[in-house]
Amino acid sequence: MAVYTPLSESQVAAFIAPFGFTQVLSLKATDAGIENTNYFVTALDRHQQTCRLVLTLFEMMPESELPYFVALTSFLAQEGLPVPAPYRNAQGQAILPLQNKPAILVPCFTGSHPATPTIEQCGAIAGAMARMHLASPRFSARRANDRGAQWREQAIHTLQPFLHQDQKTLLLDQVADWRLHQGIIDTLP
Repeated sequence: MAVYTPLSESQVAAFIAPFGFTQVLSLKATDAGIENTNYFVTALDRHQQTCRLVLTLFEMMPESELPYFVALTSFLAQEGLPVPAPYRNAQGQAILPLQNKPAILVPCFTGSHPATPTIEQCGAIAGAMARMHLASPRFSARRANDRGAQWREQAIHTLQPFLHQDQKTLLLDQVADWRLHQGIIDTLP
């Protein structure tokens, strides 16, 4: 995606200051993401240490939905999972406005997004997912799944007029199978 909300270095410097960062060294818009504007920021903290950050402006998600995700990522990071928990200002706030949109600042983790993951990478992902699921009973917040059963039913209704009969049959067979296999996992975030 292209950047939805262009930002200047001075706007970013003003945004990151309440989080304890004193100077922007570099600012790079990224084409990663689907619904958000993301920037890679290199900045100095109050101890003059260089830090790599990710600044995200939420373009589509309602601000009222964000506290759940801030709480979830903070919880998972506290549980020792490799999750970039948002920084908080002196008042404990993680979500602040930037260009009239809610925004957060998180540490930038090293790594990449492999197009074809190796067996070892798949194993590491599986291990992290297992640790997340083991920790999830200790996280009390809940929310409806944006891509849950209700969304799927609407998407199916929307797609059917554009499908060939054999595609419709395949889709409806799959949907019938989904409806048979609903359980606890379908309610998890």
